[in-house]
Amino acid sequence: MKKIILSVVLATCQLVMFSQTVNIHFKNGQTIEYPSDNVEYVDFSAKASDPTVTAGQAVDLGLSVYWASCNLGAEKPEEYGDYYAWGETKPKSSYTQQNYAYYNSNTASYIDIGNDISGTEYDAARVNLGSDWRMPTEGEMKELINNCNWEWSQVNGVNGYKVMGKNGNSIFLPASGEYRSTLSNKGTWLLYNTGSLMADKTRCYYLMGTSSLYHVDFLGEWRERGCSIRPVTTNPNGTYRSLK
Repeated sequence: MKKIILSVVLATCQLVMFSQTVNIHFKNGQTIEYPSDNVEYVDFSAKASDPTVTAGQAVDLGLSVYWASCNLGAEKPEEYGDYYAWGETKPKSSYTQQNYAYYNSNTASYIDIGNDISGTEYDAARVNLGSDWRMPTEGEMKELINNCNWEWSQVNGVNGYKVMGKNGNSIFLPASGEYRSTLSNKGTWLLYNTGSLMADKTRCYYLMGTSSLYHVDFLGEWRERGCSIRPVTTNPNGTYRSLK
């Protein structure tokens, strides 16, 4: 760096005597030359800081929908946010079959609320954030997997996946684990609900992943389990109702 500054200063001082070339030498060996007659002045500025990412931002990954920058109930990308059982719209302190709103203990069967609740009254993202947002469908989650680059990384010490679209934009999915009677596997597992139900109507499609694996788990997750939700929208300028 000192060598570059010295070269620029000497070249600038000599401009009054005769025309020269200002040479910028980079660490990778590249050199850029500028005719001194075209140089008005040289300065060194600090790198601009990255923009702050907060809840409510719709991120364009070059896919069919825009993905929220944060989990439902979170204010920052690395925050886990709230956990929801499939079809329920409020978080709880535990997630069991016994306290699941759509399980009938008398008949030992699940209550039918539809095969795809994305955008309906049973969609936690829509109910809590407003009509511009909803849970992703199984197809949209698969699109996220198949059309983006996934890299296990950290944001402010929190493990998760950086998911980058082909257009260079990215989101961060923290490894928020899952809730049963207690929270488990936080920091090591991704478990994100979709609005799509499997044919047996007892399990829903969801994104499942670890540091070495990510996929839509076709075995599904039991509907009563508490999982994270990453909302989607088709309106990047829509409203986003804060939960705080």
